[in-house]
Amino acid sequence: MQPQQNPYGFITSDQQPKKASLLPGGGAKNKLLFIVIGLGVLLVIVLLLAMTLGGGDSGKDALRSVQQRQVELARITGLNQVTQNGSRAVKNISYNINLTVTSDKNKLSAAMAKRKISFKDKDLAVTTSGATTQKIETALAAGTLTPTFVDVVKSELTNYRDSLGHAYDQTQSQDIKAALQSSYANTDLLIQQLESIQ
Repeated sequence: MQPQQNPYGFITSDQQPKKASLLPGGGAKNKLLFIVIGLGVLLVIVLLLAMTLGGGDSGKDALRSVQQRQVELARITGLNQVTQNGSRAVKNISYNINLTVTSDKNKLSAAMAKRKISFKDKDLAVTTSGATTQKIETALAAGTLTPTFVDVVKSELTNYRDSLGHAYDQTQSQDIKAALQSSYANTDLLIQQLESIQ
């Protein structure tokens, strides 16, 4: 006869069942593996957040383009040929554009500074066009400063407005978007004012 076994003996037994390991190789190796995998997943999440919130390089390039156009518009509207020799209407619109674009540039720079984005002055002056200055000087000599100025500045303002829209689409920062949106609205008004002096 066989000895009877207690069907509930596992409860009173001192032996503890062995836990099955998810991976072969023991407990310390498994812990180390899980720590390494966890850190890797955390690193991927941090990188994705940084790319999403930071706007990436394309956003920064778009902001650089906006500020380059702001610098060029301020330069053109501040030329002596325009401010000293232009008609009253040209002088007024030139002053208004210069003031508005400079103010918008300062607002955008402040919003960018919050995101630790800034550009050196020499990087912003790369779009300075000697051909534009020459065209205005030639128009002054020919007595066609007003229509030439209007054409040149309207083209610059249109390109500037396009770059504002592109930068708006590229950035994730709400502060920068607000500054770009304000600049866009101001540029629309400037184009309307410019068209009224033709």
